[in-house]
Amino acid sequence: MKRKLELEELLKIQSGVDYLEGKGVKRNLTKAIELLKDTPDGQFFLGASFHGHHKANKDLKKALYWYEKAASNGHGQAQYNLALMYANDVWKDGVDRDVFKAYHWISRAAENNIDDAKETKEQILNDLSIEELEEVYKPKSIPPEILLQYKNVGQKELMIQNRGDIEMTKKEKIKLN
Repeated sequence: MKRKLELEELLKIQSGVDYLEGKGVKRNLTKAIELLKDTPDGQFFLGASFHGHHKANKDLKKALYWYEKAASNGHGQAQYNLALMYANDVWKDGVDRDVFKAYHWISRAAENNIDDAKETKEQILNDLSIEELEEVYKPKSIPPEILLQYKNVGQKELMIQNRGDIEMTKKEKIKLN
């Protein structure tokens, strides 16, 4: 969802970013937050700053907080970044992997035509176990275009075939194995 920014809003965002980065002014995180907190673009800049764009501000819990505010307000890039944070297991500072949230936010980013979001959405789906896939689509059934046949391989499920437009229950999937 692209929106037209008014000149006053742009100037406020630029001032907030200047305080974040210390460009032309003394770096002041409190003042930056005050200027950026009320708009999706400002919230995104705060998320990016805490995500590590500005190493002095790195705090993944705060990045998550600001990305969620911006994403909830329709900011596509924040939706994309949030999806990546939830999809990956590498964020050890209080951001747990959550495939449901990852899929939710990457779907919203794809709807907002964010570059790479559709491809990333497919990658997230391909990385899911059958249990995670069912959780993502709960209470709906898994859409036919991504319905997969699974085969047990030890404790790990392996996706072996895209079943196209055929709908199957879990019992029918097991029968195919």
